[in-house]
Amino acid sequence: MTSQATGLRKQITAVLTLGCALLAVTVSSSAWAQRVDSTVAIGQSNHVWSKTLQEERHILVSLPQRYAQSNERYPVLYLLDAETQFHHTTGIVQFLASNGRIPEMIVIAVANTNRVRDLTPPSTTAKLKKDAPDAGGADKFLTFLADELAPWVNANYRTEPYRILAGHSLGGLFAVHTLIHRPDTFQAYLAVSPSLWWDERASVQDAKARMAAIPAGNRYLRLTWGDNENVIRDSTAELIEWLNKNPTPGVQWTQRYYAGDDHGTTPHRSHYDGLEELFAKWRPVFEIDDVKQNWDLAAVEAHYAKLSQQYGYKIKPAAEAIDTIASQMEERKEYAAALELRRRNLRDYPWLADVHAQLGNTLVHLNRLEEARREYDQALQLQLELDNTYGDPIEGYRRNLKKISDAGKR
Repeated sequence: MTSQATGLRKQITAVLTLGCALLAVTVSSSAWAQRVDSTVAIGQSNHVWSKTLQEERHILVSLPQRYAQSNERYPVLYLLDAETQFHHTTGIVQFLASNGRIPEMIVIAVANTNRVRDLTPPSTTAKLKKDAPDAGGADKFLTFLADELAPWVNANYRTEPYRILAGHSLGGLFAVHTLIHRPDTFQAYLAVSPSLWWDERASVQDAKARMAAIPAGNRYLRLTWGDNENVIRDSTAELIEWLNKNPTPGVQWTQRYYAGDDHGTTPHRSHYDGLEELFAKWRPVFEIDDVKQNWDLAAVEAHYAKLSQQYGYKIKPAAEAIDTIASQMEERKEYAAALELRRRNLRDYPWLADVHAQLGNTLVHLNRLEEARREYDQALQLQLELDNTYGDPIEGYRRNLKKISDAGKR
């Protein structure tokens, strides 16, 4: 075979190979396209008319995963700068809540129309009034949040009377302004890279004059900043220095500098750490380094009673906490007592698949197989409703159902 023929054969082979690859991609893409049957959404879009601002405001809403199935009420995180902060913050909330680090909560994010206008306090200097004539509308915007948006949220969603405000940059400035002017509007304030330098640090001086007069209560303020934020760092440091020297019984406050982060990236870490710190004692810790801690039912009840007092609304024991105590009872073969706790969990959390499965396990111990089968059937149905038809715990529920059915045939 000549070299020319050999070269031609290689070209034909290459074309055929490429064609087969393209065909495979086309078939694969077509197959995948046929499997796309729903949209994955992280929130809802709403519009609320503000009489105070005389404009319509765009609101994004993220609800807990099982909001529709439950009858629970939830604390609310109000988030400024929805355009940039909604996506990552809802992920943080879902992640921390699913791991028991914080309560499940509703996220209400407000999109901007005129950011400088809404998030800055009234101007105190002639220069600022000249340079930023639209600035200074924070009090009107606060009226919208407190007197229009919050009532709308409470009317349309199941809420608890615990609210958190998170703001970045000018939003952080607004958070501090809200704390010192209407401290009861929110119970916690996350001021991320706050622009306290604004208006020649007028808000720092305002805070010094007003902070000590805030009535005693469980309010929380967190101040954060990162690298390359010298003006933010210096103005925030001035407020921190004053807070260190002047105890404020009405506010528990913390601060953190994030080395390696800059103005654009401080919100993600600040929201994660701030929420985790705000709810630092939320979950009872049953094991430390695989060493079991001393918890019984009375201790669990006391823990959640203390949380209720701290956060200002009734907080019932988490399903996982009651399950742990029930499992301890089962290890001691106290099945009747465990059954009572499992049924309590079922009354409190009937929408949780695991609660039904755990009750099913206890019923198996008591040889009440038909009841156990019904609970596992319900667990499987609830889990399938979450659009996750494969993997754990689905397969585990199916295996246990088969074991129960086989045992019933003997």
